Amino acid sequence: MHKYFTALFFLGLVACSSPVELEGTDLEGWKSDTFGCELIRSNEIDNIMNQKSRLEGVSSDDLVATLGKPDQVELYKRSQKFLVYFIDPGPQCSGNEEIQEFRVLKVRVDALGTVKELILIK
Repeated sequence: MHKYFTALFFLGLVACSSPVELEGTDLEGWKSDTFGCELIRSNEIDNIMNQKSRLEGVSSDDLVATLGKPDQVELYKRSQKFLVYFIDPGPQCSGNEEIQEFRVLKVRVDALGTVKELILIK
């Protein structure tokens, strides 16, 4: 019986996700700026990239708790995936269909759900 409760306790710890603290970053604004259309993410990306070592190695659940739901998910080889966050307004925002150059943050997640790297693509 004791083993059963111990197993449930550890399962509960694994199932919970908690946001990562990023100093000087408006994470609520980042989360609300879906597709980067409101320019909040473009103002916060430098803070995030300066602290990317805090995000590398965390679970993808913790990353999503920190940065919010990604704008896109790209499947990759060997069960890896990229979580994509649009930084600047581009064709994904209404009225900007002609804009072809914009930045995206791609977060590579391995098959075990661990964040491996953050890549800012310009």
